[in-house]
Amino acid sequence: MREKFPSIDFINVLFDIDGRTTSCAGELASFDLILGFIEKTCGPRLSGEVCNHFIASGRRSGSSVQMLGGDAIICEDERFRRALEIMMANIETPLSVDELAQRLGFSSRQIERIFARNGFEPPNRYYQKLRLNRARELIEQTKMPIAEIALACGYENQSHFGRSYKKVFGRSPKAVRDLTRPQFALSGQHF
Repeated sequence: MREKFPSIDFINVLFDIDGRTTSCAGELASFDLILGFIEKTCGPRLSGEVCNHFIASGRRSGSSVQMLGGDAIICEDERFRRALEIMMANIETPLSVDELAQRLGFSSRQIERIFARNGFEPPNRYYQKLRLNRARELIEQTKMPIAEIALACGYENQSHFGRSYKKVFGRSPKAVRDLTRPQFALSGQHF
């Protein structure tokens, strides 16, 4: 979206209320938005009762960053969360583990231990899977050419991207795109 509409200032938050306009980042974020509304208009007690009814642990604030995956919610280690935030902000231009460590103020070995202690793969593999998951979303949900998706996910060439993608997901990006593209039939002809 940022590439397509560079004059618009996008923010990566769960929801944003700007005057009479509200926008939301997805299903669970809309739940958080509604809980906030209930709390504001009816008080925290009713909001808490709604949380209990839905067996929700609580409400996230609208300014919380919307993550692509659920690992940030599962893992309570703030160091891991900060690493994940940096990785996600740098999908298109991936950082090395050394650069990531430098931005966090840790050594590369400390970053590797943080990931291992929290039950995650080594940071370089984890980062690659984040990039490939983003690529899968773009393949399944957009009409972007696969070469552009490869670049948007930090791959310098399409063949390396295709091999990496197939290794993780079992199908090439083109095969996945063909599976997700709707097939229309009219009088026995496929379009």
